[in-house]
Amino acid sequence: MENSTQHGNGHDTHRQAATPSATEVADQAASMAEQAGHALSEKSRQLGDAYQRFAESGRECVRSSPATSVLVALLTGWALSRLFFRK
Repeated sequence: MENSTQHGNGHDTHRQAATPSATEVADQAASMAEQAGHALSEKSRQLGDAYQRFAESGRECVRSSPATSVLVALLTGWALSRLFFRK
């Protein structure tokens, strides 16, 4: 009977060696979360930069032809009102 107990312990030792500990899993999860946070931060920065370029481009367009810009805004407003407030 003692031999089967030793065999069982040996089997458990191999299982423990093959199974990552909770600390290792937590460390891996934390590392992955940190990487995702860095990627999200970088994408957020890129989106902010793109918005700044878009906004500046729009300001330049309005400065170069204000009458056309007002006409486009009026027509867009009219089209949206027709789309959303139909009776």
